[in-house]
Amino acid sequence: MKTPNTDIIVPIWNNLFETRACLAAILAHSPDTRLIIVDNGSNRQTQLMLEEFSESLGDHGLFISSERNVGLVRAINMGLASSDSDFAVIVRPHVLVEPGWLGGLLEAAKGGMASPLFC
Repeated sequence: MKTPNTDIIVPIWNNLFETRACLAAILAHSPDTRLIIVDNGSNRQTQLMLEEFSESLGDHGLFISSERNVGLVRAINMGLASSDSDFAVIVRPHVLVEPGWLGGLLEAAKGGMASPLFC
């Protein structure tokens, strides 16, 4: 059986340090996924960090940028519209994922839809 491919969508609006930590944790604990970063009109400092971070991802990343803040739902929809994977997971930029977080979520999603609960 083919391993499902997964896109992880992170809608971002500022919060430079939290966002950088979130993206680094996703990379460390989510092998074989593609990271879709949606910059939702962030300030210039955050934009520069996101552009630099995205460049290093190659085929394992996609960077989408909006000139202005279009709201969380529209930012998520921009990411979903760009996803062509079996699964798309939305992670808010204040979340720090841990080892094994994705496997259980994908297993739960086989029957339909699943949503992670991050405390």
